[in-house]
Amino acid sequence: MKKIAVLFFAFLFSLALFPSFSEGFSLSVTPTFGRSQGVLNEILYHSRDTSKKISLLEWERNVWLYGADVSSSFRRFHADFSFSSAVQSCSGEMRDSDWLNTNDYSMKTTYSVGDIEAEGNIDLSLSLSFDALKTAVFSLSPVVSAQYEYDSFSRGKDAEGWYGQSDYSSDGKMHNWYDGEAKHFPTEYYWSDDKQKYVHQVLGGIDYNRHTFYSWFGLRASFLVGKFSLGFQFLVSPYTYFSAEDTHHGASSDSVYHLIQSGSFSYYKVSSDFSYEISRIFSVTLSTEMLFGETLKGDLYSDWYLNTLQPSGGDALAFTSKLGCRIRILN
Repeated sequence: MKKIAVLFFAFLFSLALFPSFSEGFSLSVTPTFGRSQGVLNEILYHSRDTSKKISLLEWERNVWLYGADVSSSFRRFHADFSFSSAVQSCSGEMRDSDWLNTNDYSMKTTYSVGDIEAEGNIDLSLSLSFDALKTAVFSLSPVVSAQYEYDSFSRGKDAEGWYGQSDYSSDGKMHNWYDGEAKHFPTEYYWSDDKQKYVHQVLGGIDYNRHTFYSWFGLRASFLVGKFSLGFQFLVSPYTYFSAEDTHHGASSDSVYHLIQSGSFSYYKVSSDFSYEISRIFSVTLSTEMLFGETLKGDLYSDWYLNTLQPSGGDALAFTSKLGCRIRILN
């Protein structure tokens, strides 16, 4: 890291010493702070009818973000790098639903809900663009971009659940989760002959980690009026990849599941950005972004052994807004 920092500052110093070399080159850094709200879903489908869900876990991704954007340009060419990380905090809820009655797919037999913690969330992106059409107040640019996200969440043992499947119901039959026969967790305290004390049953914790990769291409339109600038961008992902690990903690052992999905032209991103130039060096910035798409289907691995009879699914939805202060280093 020290060598990289030395090389970076040496590069900036060389640009300052040789104006002719840096002519047409600009560089700015924008510290940012913002908020992202959305949901990450993981799905398991019935092995005999892949149009029916057997399990749905909805992880709310509501996090505060801090980071920085680095923007550079040389004449009509632009390269932008963005980094953001989440403040570790409560992220919202995780809702776990199961449809385990193979005779009636419409019956939701199990439902649980609990607060989750954001353990680690990172977003990295690199974008390249070229001003194909440029005037004094308007530019239109094709854009290519790559984006990587890592999300880690944990739901503790304070979750509440209702289990209506035959293994838990009071009459040994299948029931909706809200029926009176369904078993409620955590249970009331009761006497255990085995432990010789009063105990109650709670739901085990669940951990979730997901790696996401998006490739993007699309168009960006920019407007410049005096000290104000406004930009709009629409991108589509030619290739999207999800890789997730789900760990259900049990009383005696853990169950680990790996879910992998990928798809083409299934995700989209719409964004806008606004800036106001306070001085030649400083500008105030505001950006918004909406990411959405379809459920991607793929494989399920139990401890990395492929379960060919259990297809999986995953999707993502997010709205992000960030406020920043752009610092112009070179122009």
